[in-house]
Amino acid sequence: MKRVLIVDDEFLVRMGLKMTLDWKSYGYEIAAEASSAEEALEIMEHEPIDILMTDIKMQGMNGLDLIEKAKTKYADIQSVIFTNHDDFNFARRAMEMGAEKYILKSEISPDSLLSSLVNLSGESEGSHRMGHSVKKMEEKYLDEQLLKLKLSGVPENVSDNPYMNHMFCEESYMIIIGHCSINSLPDGSVSMLIETVMNLVSKFFCHSVARYIILKDLFCFGVIYHEERNEYPRELMEDRGASIIKNTVQYFNADINMGISRAGTKERFHQMFQEAETARLKGFFHNGNVWTYDETLKLPRGEHIRVSARKIKELVERAEKEPLAEYMDSIFRKLKDSGDYRMVTEVFIDLLSISKSLLENYDTRNIPGLNPLKFDYHNLYSMSHMNHVRMYAMDVYMAIWDFFHNRKSPYSGLIKECIGFIEENYSQNITLDNAAAAVNISSSYLSFIFKQETGINFSVYLTNYRIEMSKKLILKSNMKIYEIADQVGFGSPYYFSKVFKEIVGMTCKEFKNRI
Repeated sequence: MKRVLIVDDEFLVRMGLKMTLDWKSYGYEIAAEASSAEEALEIMEHEPIDILMTDIKMQGMNGLDLIEKAKTKYADIQSVIFTNHDDFNFARRAMEMGAEKYILKSEISPDSLLSSLVNLSGESEGSHRMGHSVKKMEEKYLDEQLLKLKLSGVPENVSDNPYMNHMFCEESYMIIIGHCSINSLPDGSVSMLIETVMNLVSKFFCHSVARYIILKDLFCFGVIYHEERNEYPRELMEDRGASIIKNTVQYFNADINMGISRAGTKERFHQMFQEAETARLKGFFHNGNVWTYDETLKLPRGEHIRVSARKIKELVERAEKEPLAEYMDSIFRKLKDSGDYRMVTEVFIDLLSISKSLLENYDTRNIPGLNPLKFDYHNLYSMSHMNHVRMYAMDVYMAIWDFFHNRKSPYSGLIKECIGFIEENYSQNITLDNAAAAVNISSSYLSFIFKQETGINFSVYLTNYRIEMSKKLILKSNMKIYEIADQVGFGSPYYFSKVFKEIVGMTCKEFKNRI
């Protein structure tokens, strides 16, 4: 974990930088912040700092003098400066004095900040001579390649590295790319998921360089793996990938897709990254979790699939919804046959754009199945399989049809089914997995949609519903607390009493007596 010191005399700038990244997810820690260069130097006397991030123009000592003093006293410290456009001459001087990177304040974003951190000049010849390890160089290389993987289904060309001769010196390697949606996970569990997956990667692919990044709501990880015997049996590699997934989903409601390249030398890394991503996308269309690249998996170039806004509008206005459902099905049959993820992206955006235009004269913010979150194009990246995308688009359009013809405020069909399952089975020991099986969908997708429409996680909704049912029993019966707890699905009366007080704000007895 690299320790970062942020120096700027504006509180909001410091706060903004801290909030821009999930620092720890990328291997960085905000060790301290300072409002002046003098304060920063004092902090460095007591705190080990790896990266100094500083403004140039500050009251008192400026950023240039701070960098000079820090470099004189702490030779290994790296520095990044923030500058405005009219500060460019200062920025150039700072670079001459040893600052490794500069960022324009107007262009600070998660991507630009992370890119600067990942590419800090630990890759200079001088730093190599000072003992910058090959392992660190390899990790930085993999970080860069993961950042270049697009979410559109087509990897960018990976960049050459001037120090590639020093890295990856084994005879052969295999590259693995994995994606996992994290936006439906409960607060606090994302870091646990990441730690679990990366530990499992180290276990099953022990001679490897493994790294991860967060792109939008996706946890993306990459592995450059070397097998000591230079043998990579397809079945064995896929079994190891499946073991990582199996061991992860025991504890997390998450879908993980993995793609594995063919074996090759480092000279083929460019093609191998593309192979791994292409194989991963194959699983998107065929509901598989681990795929290995072969010649049959070349990226398809399907014909453009046209979505007719005029036809959809006509079908939405009809008295029967079946023709609309049939038209939607025909679109997704063509998409599945195409096997082209880029086309899926284009069609998904088209469908959401048309749906938004249909509703532009209506306020649907309080309609669970049509709330604004439904129309965010980035929702596509939370869906690990093609059938999830089809169901999502179908539910949106069925909710629109219901709204136009019935003026109801419905949940989507999927969530209505799930809520019905809860209402019928809340007294039993049910879980998200049980509900997902009842509505015939994966638990991770159900978790994503449920939170999107209800605003809370499945487990919170279930608990709240159980407490509401318990209130009725408390007021309308003479049942004992342990009997009520059992009746509404709590295994322990003590736990039930604790949860009841947390939610209602009073004990069961107080609740009964207040009426």
